[in-house]
Amino acid sequence: MLESSISFIGSAVSLRKFAGAYYMVFLALFLMSAGLIFAIMLYLLMPQELGGVRPRCAYLDIETRQISKAIRAALLTGEKEPFIRVERFVRLDVLFPGSDFLLVRPHLAQNEPIPRVYEISRKWVPAITWCD
Repeated sequence: MLESSISFIGSAVSLRKFAGAYYMVFLALFLMSAGLIFAIMLYLLMPQELGGVRPRCAYLDIETRQISKAIRAALLTGEKEPFIRVERFVRLDVLFPGSDFLLVRPHLAQNEPIPRVYEISRKWVPAITWCD
């Protein structure tokens, strides 16, 4: 009788160690997953100035003679007068402000489909007004 109770206690202790090991593995995986999800969400909301990917809002003044009619129709505000040399574009999201070109798209309002992305040469942009 004593031997069976000792073996039962020994098996209960080994079962507790086994369950404790699984609990520690589960806890470690849960904490790593939660940390990864938090880091991704924080990265998506972080502005470009701090190394994130959130686009920066800007108004571009562009030499209209240098760009195509399709881009002018998609991005220019108001009336398109052919004799004006430099015009201001609508509010844009600057996705990448490089030294040679800008990647831009029209500013997104809520529940709108994602518009096209346009590459505009920096030499055609005499001025940029940042919204922030």
